[in-house]
Amino acid sequence: MKIYPDGKSLLISSFVDSGVHFYRLDLATHKLDSLGERTDISSRTSWAVPGKSLYVSRVVNGIRNIWEYSLENQALRQVSFGPGPDWSPMLDPSGHGLYFINGKAAGTLTVYRSATKQFSDVVDEIATQPTLSRDGKKLAYILEPAANKSEIWVSDLDGNHRLKLASGESLETLSWSTDAGKFVYGDTNGSQMKLYVVDADGTNVRQIPWSGQFVGFAIWEPGNQSIVLSGVNERKEEVNWRIFLDGRPAETLYQGCGMAVDISPDQKFIIGTVLWHEHPAIYQYSVADKKCTVLRAEIATYLAYFSPDGKSFLYSLAAHGETTIYRQPWRNGANVGAAVPALKLPFALREDYGGNAFMVSLDLSSVVYARPGGHDDLYLLSLK
Repeated sequence: MKIYPDGKSLLISSFVDSGVHFYRLDLATHKLDSLGERTDISSRTSWAVPGKSLYVSRVVNGIRNIWEYSLENQALRQVSFGPGPDWSPMLDPSGHGLYFINGKAAGTLTVYRSATKQFSDVVDEIATQPTLSRDGKKLAYILEPAANKSEIWVSDLDGNHRLKLASGESLETLSWSTDAGKFVYGDTNGSQMKLYVVDADGTNVRQIPWSGQFVGFAIWEPGNQSIVLSGVNERKEEVNWRIFLDGRPAETLYQGCGMAVDISPDQKFIIGTVLWHEHPAIYQYSVADKKCTVLRAEIATYLAYFSPDGKSFLYSLAAHGETTIYRQPWRNGANVGAAVPALKLPFALREDYGGNAFMVSLDLSSVVYARPGGHDDLYLLSLK
């Protein structure tokens, strides 16, 4: 949000699925005028010519530089010409220069073995969205070799037997089938996300019919012929669907009650989470009663799943530089007593890093997590 030079209006930047939409809000009349939408620029902007144009970050041919964007006719003029990546532009208050950030990202994907307390790097590259098979032996993750390009790779837990499963503009790992023979993932191009399932050896890729815009989690049901999918529909509403692999249309299971993360072993309850919300929580949906219950209020976590014996569920919390995996005793849809620590990690895990930043095996023996690194530098570009 930026103030126009006359002090009578605000420039509002709204991040949407297809890019950034700009509006001018008249403070006196509250009238909101659309100034257009761009799909190829960042939402972090600065006035170039106050009231008329903005400095933005834009990717062209895989290189991110600073451009000047006209609010009047949406024309673009390149300002920085280095190898990038250049972002977060800010006009020098004197008007003679432009500040921006340039740096090099780095990272690793690391596995922590809880029994031996040993660490080992699975991938010495920037990797996100680690996804383990139910037996904890297969790992899928995202690599981003260039701007607006991502790849899904799979390997065993020590990083061996690597195989690329998919390439696309913006991919999302979802989940392994119960037998680890198939993998489901999302591919976003512009504002449209499509779902695909592929065999574990990279063959037999096929699209799954689905009409939503965003996917949170996917849970394979017994038999591996249907998937419970949580996400957002075209009206930005939180929805949980059942997706069929035989081509039948998807069916809506329920709306609200969090995004489905796991199903109880008896298939009677679905556990869900709400992370990005004013009041985050862990929810439970009863399949038979179609009733929603809050299991744990004010808990912000990606991780929430039932134990294999169905007598508890697990969730994670980070505090004071450590992350603890808690076990909540549970029976027939109700908590039983207080949650107790099941695994204490001597480091804090971030929840989000281009999607889920970590995953814990069902037996708590392994934790796979992204470790971002790199450096950023501040530059001043003379505009004389």
